[in-house]
Amino acid sequence: MRIWEASTGRTLNVFPQTAWVESLAISPDDRSIAVGLWNGTVRILDSSSGNPIFEEVQMHGYRVNSIAFSPDGRHFASAFWDGKVRLWSTDMWNELSEPIIGHESRATSISFSACGELLVLASWDGSIRIWSVLNRAQVGCLGRLYSPAESVAFSCDGKQIISGCRDGTARLWDVVLGACPDEGRDGHTDGLRGVAISSDGRFVAASARDFTSHLWDVRTGLQIGKPLKGHMGFVYCVSFSPGGTEVVSGSLDNTLRVWNTATFSQIGEPLNGHTESVLCAVFSFDGLRIVSGSVDKTVRVWDAKSHLQVCKPLEADMQSVRHVAETFDGYHVVCRDIESKVMIWKRDGGVLIWQSKARCGGEQNKISDSEAENIIRNCGNEAVRLWPTSFAPMSQTYFCEGDAVYSNVRGQRTLLGAFPSQCREWKYEENGKVLAAGLWNGAVAICRFVDK
Repeated sequence: MRIWEASTGRTLNVFPQTAWVESLAISPDDRSIAVGLWNGTVRILDSSSGNPIFEEVQMHGYRVNSIAFSPDGRHFASAFWDGKVRLWSTDMWNELSEPIIGHESRATSISFSACGELLVLASWDGSIRIWSVLNRAQVGCLGRLYSPAESVAFSCDGKQIISGCRDGTARLWDVVLGACPDEGRDGHTDGLRGVAISSDGRFVAASARDFTSHLWDVRTGLQIGKPLKGHMGFVYCVSFSPGGTEVVSGSLDNTLRVWNTATFSQIGEPLNGHTESVLCAVFSFDGLRIVSGSVDKTVRVWDAKSHLQVCKPLEADMQSVRHVAETFDGYHVVCRDIESKVMIWKRDGGVLIWQSKARCGGEQNKISDSEAENIIRNCGNEAVRLWPTSFAPMSQTYFCEGDAVYSNVRGQRTLLGAFPSQCREWKYEENGKVLAAGLWNGAVAICRFVDK
């Protein structure tokens, strides 16, 4: 198990374990880490030293599929392969009662409600069940799905639950009624790779390994229109135009495609030029250009109407380009790789003017670090993805790391909660109030943040 510094990507600590690590959770105060192992062991470690706080317990040989802390940090829960779920107190690190038993198959995912009084459980038997933390009694069952349930999460207000299944579908449930408004609607048939949210916060686009992209209504949770089909490989990324009338997608087939969100049809020919998979693509703020990044270590700028490149490819000295953006004024292009190296070019002329010191090889930057930071701030919401922990591009933003959701208020990070599955891709709307996350297991989670 490794602890990473989010701003630089460097390893801070390595805490060896005695078996494969199946699940992890960090306490709300960041002081403790709950670890679930393949052999059924549950451990609580000090996040700074890695020293055990809670003596390891060999439960019964069944692996720990999921671990979650309650929002107030008073409890944590662990879900096991044999279908049992155990509740623990963080005061004395003792088990509160006998295990919760209700599923007919393995327990795959658990999530606490925002108030910490309810716990939702997902299982391979296809059921989604809600339990009271206080008396450990089942208080609701959201029916039985036709595919193993892989992930669950409560909405921020606790009124809805979103579930993700092995068949690639995501369902939104009403907690009080136990009803699923999108029951029976088909979604992706494989895990999600990318997600985007329109600037008005009304729609979500999600792309997947099934070679398609889908559009969803945030208010109803329903899929709208038909799938966007045309790529010949995994669709890694998707992004809305400023007006929401178009969507651009990038794929394993080395191409980008632009789609009409009203007719759900492809606009023009594919954008050809990259020689390897396209991992990221965004529209410029005026909607006239598209910026893309690829495994081929280039950033390319395209005319959004003619689909032709408007300048020479920008060569990026990095493993692969994972995030790209153009500044508000269109003068600069910024990119970042998985190791958090950042590079900035002047778009006209393709001149490299700055790169982060992590791997700059001693080359002289043409602008100062503070000037570079100001340029990245001018990338709007994408700034928090290009440089997520150094600063916030507005007074408050939200972002995801792993399975956790954070707020960033003027550079101060606060853990808000966690998804039951690792986040693969995320986006939030222009005013930073709605966040959409695409999870590894194919589920789409939508969070709406309310000022308090």
